[in-house]
Amino acid sequence: TMPNLEALHADLKRSRAVLNRMLRKWVEDAPEEVAVLVRLIGPEILSDLRKDPEARHTLEIVSDHVGKLHEAIEPEEANSIAEKARSRHAAQLVVDDAGGDAEWDFLEGLSLGQVGKLLTSASQRERGFVLSRLSPVIRSRYLESLNTKERRTLLLEASASESLSRSQARELAGRLRQIADEFIDAGREAAGQASLIVEMIDAMTLNEQEDVLRDLHTNRPDVADAVLGLICLESAILQLPEDTLANAIHHLSLTKMTTFLQGTRRDISDHILSCAPGSKRQAISTELSLDIPSTRADFLEARQAFSGIVMSTLRRDGYEIAKFNANALRRKTHDVSSTSEVAE
Repeated sequence: TMPNLEALHADLKRSRAVLNRMLRKWVEDAPEEVAVLVRLIGPEILSDLRKDPEARHTLEIVSDHVGKLHEAIEPEEANSIAEKARSRHAAQLVVDDAGGDAEWDFLEGLSLGQVGKLLTSASQRERGFVLSRLSPVIRSRYLESLNTKERRTLLLEASASESLSRSQARELAGRLRQIADEFIDAGREAAGQASLIVEMIDAMTLNEQEDVLRDLHTNRPDVADAVLGLICLESAILQLPEDTLANAIHHLSLTKMTTFLQGTRRDISDHILSCAPGSKRQAISTELSLDIPSTRADFLEARQAFSGIVMSTLRRDGYEIAKFNANALRRKTHDVSSTSEVAE
């Protein structure tokens, strides 16, 4: 019989920090086993690791193994992986001193910006302690996001601050958890509004989408950030990894690919073509030369299909689509400002 997967998932989730450290080691040791765990429990178990650029390569290997698995996992293999998961989790608990930091688990799911806000709300003495509670990966990424002066100031504060007592640490964790919960609630509200906005801008041209998003970023930056994580702007395609584009070209039908390239901007179309394998590029070029007319609805459908494949691939490989979209918007704003200065 199959193992109790709900019970397994519940046990593993008791400490998010312990789970992430256990998975980080497991994907390095045996990515093919983690692939079976993903198939049994679901890809969300790797959601925190996907935020770590350093884990991207090993997660790509896990994804490859997932794709090679049979649709149904045999009970014997499922039980073996479940037992290994429990053993590894128990071992990690011992290494982490029986999960004594479970009350700080809420730090695992925060963005770098949210970590910064938490540190700002803490006193100088508390900041060093909070920094020590962050996982090594999040701490490293956060410090890298600071400029040299900010990083030096924070590290000097941390080295000079006195340690907290157990009761003070518990009180601090409770206070910061409340702030983190407010982040999560605000994020849910922004996500709901973002979904509505995505539905409205799906039918807009690229220039219209960018104008709306720039205005939204000025008035509701939280909602704008959520929207940027749900779409793939055509202009962001110019910055995407070539492997991602090649994958989308491979999976999209020739008709839809041609329709999208006909309707998008010329520089975007040329860039996508340059990422296509030789035989596919020839086939697309031949189809484009026929200049077969298509409707606006055809283009929007093709754009949505292409974007869907791109976003799915980026998430699988641990990239954040929001960053590519934000960079595309900033570049367009810079280009417009430069043009205005020249005109003056």
